[in-house]
Amino acid sequence: MEKLTPERRSPWQVLNDVVAALFVRELKTRFGSSKLGYFWMLAEPAAMVLVFSAMYTLLGRRVLVGVDVPLFLLTGILPYLLFTKLISSLTSAVKSNKALFVYSQVTPIAPIITRFLIEVAVYSLTYVSLLLIMAWAGFQALPADPLGFIVVNCLVMSLGAGFGLVLCSAQERWQDAEKLASIIMRPLFLLSGVLYVMSMIPQQYWYLLKWNPLLHLNELARSVFFQSYSSQFASWEYPLLLALFLNMLGLMLFRVNRDKFIAS
Repeated sequence: MEKLTPERRSPWQVLNDVVAALFVRELKTRFGSSKLGYFWMLAEPAAMVLVFSAMYTLLGRRVLVGVDVPLFLLTGILPYLLFTKLISSLTSAVKSNKALFVYSQVTPIAPIITRFLIEVAVYSLTYVSLLLIMAWAGFQALPADPLGFIVVNCLVMSLGAGFGLVLCSAQERWQDAEKLASIIMRPLFLLSGVLYVMSMIPQQYWYLLKWNPLLHLNELARSVFFQSYSSQFASWEYPLLLALFLNMLGLMLFRVNRDKFIAS
């Protein structure tokens, strides 16, 4: 009788299976077994849009740069939420899954990939759902330049992933790295063009905000989404080069700290 031998799987197949299992585990942890849990991924950005829209209405502003205020706010709030959630989620990805590293199949990069995929999937579904709701409500909710819109959002994802990777490794050496990142994220909401565009700010003060890559990306997002707005402030090159640098640095640091992730 021919002896059956177990099928040998490649490292990529093992990683794919581990990421798939972690993906399901993370979804259950985040949203729970109740279907209502998935409602909350829409509730947070929708509530923010409603609250700030009400504030602008009280100030007598229903339109900004030729765009209805709710849609204007949505295109700034969602990239900000994706950026900050990617940083927070990836920073703690390894720390939160250390118990699983006793299994040889689970490597430190697996929870990083899993959380990145979850944040991107939740963001994409949320964005599409809210745009469809706005279109149903009568807003012009289709981007003027769909390809540019996709590219800008990919840059937001890449930039958030780069910062998250760097902070994930930094946290292994310095436990307060995550707290420092949380402190920095708080004023970022007001400094990243979520509630305004740079054309509303005198040009002599632009240099004070040139360092902020998320502000550039929000300006670019509105430039490609709305025909009525064209940013004179934003640069494509700066966030792109910064994202490439941070991802390369993050992967190198991740490789250097790989043994420490497993051992600690």
